Amino acid sequence: MKARDPIADLRRIAFLLERANEATYRVRAFRSAARSLAALAPAELAERA
Repeated sequence: MKARDPIADLRRIAFLLERANEATYRVRAFRSAARSLAALAPAELAERA
C-alpha cells in the first residue's frame, strides 16, 4: 500500500472545501497547515505523520 502524502491531502481538502463554497477561514486553515508541514524536514514530517 502506498504511503499517503499529508501535504497533498491537506491541499486536496482545501480545494474541495473551496469548491463546495465553504467558509473561507476553513480553506485558509487547511492551506496554512499544508504550508506548515511543507516547511518541516522530510524526516520530521514522516515522524509526525
